[in-house]
Amino acid sequence: GSGLVALDTYQTVFLPDAPDAAGVERALAGGACYAAHAPGGRRVSITFFVTDAAAGSTAGMGGTLRASGPVRVRAEARGEAGEGTITLILDGRVWNEQSGPLPLVLEQEVDVPRGRSFLRVLAIRHGGGGSLGNPVFVER
Repeated sequence: GSGLVALDTYQTVFLPDAPDAAGVERALAGGACYAAHAPGGRRVSITFFVTDAAAGSTAGMGGTLRASGPVRVRAEARGEAGEGTITLILDGRVWNEQSGPLPLVLEQEVDVPRGRSFLRVLAIRHGGGGSLGNPVFVER
């Protein structure tokens, strides 16, 4: 209402397990979604998974992964041609950053601390647009 921000440039992108209302409701309840800022329609789409290679299990945004050791992270940012940055965040701190032309892929092993941690991804398109993924929780 202040006239400073066009509210329709902010979107919630759901990652449903089925293309129906029930799938969207499950995605919302489980946190399988991310926030996107898309000024002028320039959305940056993200995918983000964490895998425990030893156990062969994987979790996506909103999920919890029980890991026996280091985990493998795979994050991808796609959007309108241009440069961007993808940032991996571990427990609220920047863990790794990668910049270059979109699409960007960040893959790496992360030795998460014992206990409960969270990983999330921030993707920014230089010149406008970005997305912030919901966390993936890791219990080790």
